[in-house]
Amino acid sequence: MAKFVIVSLSFIILGIVLGAIVFNRSGEIPLNEFEKKKVFLGKNEFLLYIADTPVKQARGLMYVKDLPQNEGMIFTFKKKSWPIFYNKNTLIPLDLVWISAGVVAQVSFLPAIKGIIPTFIRPVAPVDAVIELSARSVEQYGIKIGDLLQNFQIQK
Repeated sequence: MAKFVIVSLSFIILGIVLGAIVFNRSGEIPLNEFEKKKVFLGKNEFLLYIADTPVKQARGLMYVKDLPQNEGMIFTFKKKSWPIFYNKNTLIPLDLVWISAGVVAQVSFLPAIKGIIPTFIRPVAPVDAVIELSARSVEQYGIKIGDLLQNFQIQK
């Protein structure tokens, strides 16, 4: 009986460890596994990585050390919400462009992480997508509230 309990506990522990490895891979997904799409934001063209699953959204742009000025990532949500973004393991400062119904609703700045306490930021109204770009892209490209997101359909 004791041998059965030990073997059973061993399999349970092995299952927990393997499950943690399989389901906690958010920081391990390389960006080259993300689909990319050219989109227009206002009059400007960007090449965006698409974060359309919870695992890809958890990975985001963490650990990225350099992001070309015309590239970024778009996070899409099945329904409008107030997503909270933070800079855990975010090594570069970012501009956040909050999208509602295909239109820029808000822009924000998210600094690179300093120390261990992250900065948290959320929109003032519900959105269905968020675009992360290199810091100062909003200013450089003249992105403003009311600009249209074109050549991209948010999947509901």
